[in-house]
Amino acid sequence: MKKSILLLVALVATLQSSLFAQSITDDYSRFYAGLSLVFADDVDGVADKGANVGWLYAFNPTRGRVPLFLQAGGEVIYERDSEDDVTEDLVCLAVPLNVSYKLGNDRFNVEPFAGVNFRFNVYGHGNSTRNGVFDLNYFDMWPSDLNARRFQFGANLGLNVNYLHASLGLRVNPDFMDYFKFTRSKTRRVLITLGYSF
Repeated sequence: MKKSILLLVALVATLQSSLFAQSITDDYSRFYAGLSLVFADDVDGVADKGANVGWLYAFNPTRGRVPLFLQAGGEVIYERDSEDDVTEDLVCLAVPLNVSYKLGNDRFNVEPFAGVNFRFNVYGHGNSTRNGVFDLNYFDMWPSDLNARRFQFGANLGLNVNYLHASLGLRVNPDFMDYFKFTRSKTRRVLITLGYSF
């Protein structure tokens, strides 16, 4: 009986050590999801809020010598704003490219990162029931100079707090380009995420 218990303890310890054996300098993948808040130049407070889900791959170019990473991934963001009779829905695909560095150890570390963010605006609609039904496609307006941009480019700044395989992230995406082509309409997204790395 004692041998069985000792064998079970040894097996659990081995599994646990292999499960959490990822080094602070190892390459990793991370799936994440969270909350998205949009702040726009022409709106006071939060303009839109929604959710995001994404995947990120981090590559260590130093081959494990220091915990420095190049990150690339993909993300889907859905946002909605509903005020009085007007509802706005936005969907975009984003590609972040970052440089990050981990400070800490294998179990607990903080990971600041900075980079650029490429965003493709897939869907942008506003509709209202005020004065009849009104539906506006932001990418098909007349004259066409008023159309929203399909492509935007901005910065990617943030911090992840990692414990074992779990992470809590805070990120800011200020745009370098206006959303509408000839209107002051730059946005800043604040994203709060929960992730799992492996």
